[in-house]
Amino acid sequence: MRLFIFLFLILFGFFLSADVLLLKSADGSVIPGLALSWQEKDGGVLLNIDEKVDIVLLKKTVSELFPDMRVEVMGQNLFFSSVKLDTLLPLISGVDVDIQIEDSPFSVNKKYDSVNADYPDSAEKFSKAKVLSVDFDEKNGKFRLVLDIKTPCGSCSFNKIKGRKYAFILLKEKDGNYSYDENRKTADILLIQKGSFVDVSFLKKIDDGSYEIDELYMK
Repeated sequence: MRLFIFLFLILFGFFLSADVLLLKSADGSVIPGLALSWQEKDGGVLLNIDEKVDIVLLKKTVSELFPDMRVEVMGQNLFFSSVKLDTLLPLISGVDVDIQIEDSPFSVNKKYDSVNADYPDSAEKFSKAKVLSVDFDEKNGKFRLVLDIKTPCGSCSFNKIKGRKYAFILLKEKDGNYSYDENRKTADILLIQKGSFVDVSFLKKIDDGSYEIDELYMK
């Protein structure tokens, strides 16, 4: 539960400033964006939108993106009529509505800035890779990845690594608690999915042949 709360708080903070209604995490679950919560109501779906968002502008944008859907404004909510939750959420998750709460460095559409605004884009330090798969081992607080290393780092200790490799991110604790500050350099793991491209640096190779990731940034 403690780990779940940590992940939720990171995701909640990131996506409030994103320009999507909802977004899917690496494990496929739907997480908040401009829409903070959602529920089925009166034969449709009600999305509660953050109060900082211009709801009229958002409704106009969503109606243009989905012209076959009936969308209404109800206070600070968008109501999608005649649709089920399990039909609507996959349809709108990840759709760019080009509306931000504020000019945030954490926008999911800004290169490298979704988590770490001062990311050092260094070809010497980072290898460039494509994510072939990603899953989360909640029991051990570990993200497991299969990477296709396209371009090895220029002068790091792992500059000979290329091709398909197994890697993992072990979430770090401080004083018995998971902390965003302790995990900032790998927090983009919460945004990536199969097919994502990342810049990655490795900490060490362990006995089973997999590599512990030191830093990871989504491209």
